[in-house]
Amino acid sequence: MTNILGTLADSAGTGLAGSLTARLVYNITDDSTIPDSIYLPVEVAFDITAGEVDIDLPESETYNVPYQFTFTIDGEDAPIIDFFAIVPNVGTAEFASLVPTGINNANLDTSALRVAKLIASDAELIVRIRPAQLFNIQAEGVTASTKWFINKPFASGVLIRGLRILGISGYADWTFRVGIVNSSGVDVQLTIGSTPLDSEVNDRLFKHQVYTSSQPDTILGMYIEAVPAVDADALTASLTLEFTETA
Repeated sequence: MTNILGTLADSAGTGLAGSLTARLVYNITDDSTIPDSIYLPVEVAFDITAGEVDIDLPESETYNVPYQFTFTIDGEDAPIIDFFAIVPNVGTAEFASLVPTGINNANLDTSALRVAKLIASDAELIVRIRPAQLFNIQAEGVTASTKWFINKPFASGVLIRGLRILGISGYADWTFRVGIVNSSGVDVQLTIGSTPLDSEVNDRLFKHQVYTSSQPDTILGMYIEAVPAVDADALTASLTLEFTETA
């Protein structure tokens, strides 16, 4: 259960009396209890006195199922609050953190404040959702092993995400690498993090090498390298490095 606390007051700060209701939008089956518990979309009402909200509800974050909340002041017919929100899987939650900013959608957790708090508290998530920066090289008729160097464009660390290759011609006998220039000025090749995704369509190579390699703020730069096998044809390709600034 999640204990939800808060205060409902008028414009002068006086606590309101009324009825707070909560209703699941869909069934929830909780298999952590013995026997299993099924929570049904049946409305429950809580009496609110002097504006004090202190209610317990099963969390719905694990199941991504929202509740519909309403609050109706005593003596009124229409609710003054009516919104959908997911009850977080925490011991105690603030009712104010559930209240949305004006969007009603039964399929989404509409609390902008809750989403913002989750993002702000998770540095790894911030990095993942930050748009990647792109550095592109047009290799035209390259015949020998070649490195293209990239200055680190910010003071903080770097998350190197991947290398995308569009091979136009001569690519069959070439190997593509990504590396960093460390704080001592030494080139260090990175290891590919997973099996490259590649396909050939109409004699064009489409390849994605994933790295997901976090580098400290002390590195001096990065590089893309194209290495031919013996007797390889001249390479024409577009090479794009994807990377993100880290905190």
